[in-house]
Amino acid sequence: MLLLLILLLGVLITISFIFLKEILSAFNTRLESLRSFLHQNGGVFTLLFIFLFFVEQLLLLLLVSYFEVDSKVQLLIGIFDLI
Repeated sequence: MLLLLILLLGVLITISFIFLKEILSAFNTRLESLRSFLHQNGGVFTLLFIFLFFVEQLLLLLLVSYFEVDSKVQLLIGIFDLI
């Protein structure tokens, strides 16, 4: 069973080396499309990042106040959140 698995893995690696140019070409085509999409919609992703960062910081503040952390630590976290 192990010998069959090793043989199959060897065949797959050999085929991938033979067709490496075609595999990389298909991969490059997909990346070009993704790069173009991200470039055209960069503003949406920037706003999404800012919103997710806001939610993360808000959750941090709420969790700190829920678990009753020391007031000095709360102050430091609050300043960090504002910055």
